[in-house]
Amino acid sequence: KENGAETALRELVTEVLAKRQRHAERRRVVVETEIESSAALVHLPRRLLGRLIEAQIDFALTCAEHGGQIILRAQCGSDERLLLTVQTSGCAASADEILKAAREPTDRKSAQRPLTIAWSAVRSAAKVMDGVAEIDVTEDKGAMVVVMLPQRRRSDRE
Repeated sequence: KENGAETALRELVTEVLAKRQRHAERRRVVVETEIESSAALVHLPRRLLGRLIEAQIDFALTCAEHGGQIILRAQCGSDERLLLTVQTSGCAASADEILKAAREPTDRKSAQRPLTIAWSAVRSAAKVMDGVAEIDVTEDKGAMVVVMLPQRRRSDRE
């Protein structure tokens, strides 16, 4: 436990999903989680990690098809990395539209699209935690957002 930055992953994910449950229910989207270990602890600040998970869920809810499914997977690797994956069963928009929203906005109108805002939030949150975020969209198979984070922030290791 360093600098008070120890977070129980399952507990945090449960809290985030409780906040987003009403939105998911309105869209009839089922949200499931798969956390590698029920007692997984990561040495990352709870608030920042919570924001990142919220951003991933928001992105998935924005692009998931009505009546679809979202699965959040979390696993801690032996290489001291935390892998957070959010995958949708399908997409409300075409793969091209989702990828277009994930690119840097070229004008004010595209910067205000919900998918663009949600993706920007995911990328920013990952960057703050010394991680990376990637998106993969396959036509008719859904979208996947993968975030890879060091289990300890650079400032905690020094």
